[in-house]
Amino acid sequence: MILREMVVDDLDQVMEIEQDLFAVPWTREGYFTFLTRDDAMFLVVEEKGRILAYCGLLMVLDEGDVTNVAVRRDRQKEGIGNFLMESLIRLADGMGVTTIHLEVR
Repeated sequence: MILREMVVDDLDQVMEIEQDLFAVPWTREGYFTFLTRDDAMFLVVEEKGRILAYCGLLMVLDEGDVTNVAVRRDRQKEGIGNFLMESLIRLADGMGVTTIHLEVR
C-alpha cells in the first residue's frame, strides 16, 4: 500500500467510492476545488493503481478539520482507515497543526 497526496487524476476512483458509501456524496467539483487550496491536505491509500481509501483536512492556523474519511467497501475492517488517519495526524503535526476536529453525521 502506498500513501500519497490526492491528485485530480484520482477523482474518478474517489467519486466511485464516495457515491457508494455516502447518501449525500461530495461532488467532483467540490473535490477539485479543495485540491487546489493551499490550506487543504487530501490523502489516498493506493494499491496496484487502485485507490482503497482517502481523507481530507482543512487547516486554519494551528487547527484542522477532517472533511471526510472513506475506505472502499470491499477493503473495510483491514486497518486501512486507521493507517490513513494516523498518517494524516502525523503529517498535520509536521505542518504545525496542534488540534484536529472531526464532525460526523
